[in-house]
Amino acid sequence: MIQDHLAKKDVKAAGLILTGGYIQRKYLWPTFNFNVPTLTIGGELDGLSRITRIAEAFYVSKVRDNHIDDYPVIVAPGVNHY
Repeated sequence: MIQDHLAKKDVKAAGLILTGGYIQRKYLWPTFNFNVPTLTIGGELDGLSRITRIAEAFYVSKVRDNHIDDYPVIVAPGVNHY
């Protein structure tokens, strides 16, 4: 919900921190179009927000679209969703 709110053109935000979450695919495919710098933190052992989905967020921000400076992705070792 907050991503949809921040994606509006008239909303200003310095950044967004996602813990146990990620930028929604509708903002990533077919092109990257999320305008708020976002830190994504995922837990290595998270069973709800799985590591493969965090890896996809890393791939899109770093490899595919080269936005890693404004959209870093961190994996916290040994951390679960709790």
